[in-house]
Amino acid sequence: MAVAAVIGLDRSTRMDIIESDQWLLLAAAATGITLLLSVLVIAVRTRKELDALRRSVQTVQSDLTEVVRIADRTFVGLQELSGVGLHFRQIKRDQSRLSKKLKMISSAMETLGGLLQLREETQKRQDEEIKEIADTSRALQDWSSRMTAVYSDAGHLFESEPIRELIDWFEPQPTAKPPGRGNGAGDR
Repeated sequence: MAVAAVIGLDRSTRMDIIESDQWLLLAAAATGITLLLSVLVIAVRTRKELDALRRSVQTVQSDLTEVVRIADRTFVGLQELSGVGLHFRQIKRDQSRLSKKLKMISSAMETLGGLLQLREETQKRQDEEIKEIADTSRALQDWSSRMTAVYSDAGHLFESEPIRELIDWFEPQPTAKPPGRGNGAGDR
């Protein structure tokens, strides 16, 4: 029936239908080619990934034998290291002993620091006292020099008899005379 309907149409309409059918066929062919190319690309990529996966599996298998060999060697090594616990306990005792010694050294260092500070403070005080003694000594020397100058200027006054008696009167008198000494010119 569709053919009879197409035959009954005019020529330009038939041409349009044929032309649209051709476009549809062309679109279907393009879609088919695109799908075919997509499948081809997917197949190539899948093959490459499968080859890479196959190589990885082979590498893992070869590495697995190496891992097993190393694991066996490690197991033997662990058996040989059964005495490690004793060594660790000894190391722990040594560490504890060293810790105690470090604490003692630290305490001694703190004490030394305190002593050094005390020594510094004592040295400062000694320096200040020495300075005071030096200042006092200078002052005493100045006073002695002035007294000597006064005595030399007033020396003739001390030689007079009334001044001599006054000085003797202020001097302390001995309460007892030592035995064997008489009243001589030097006694007073």
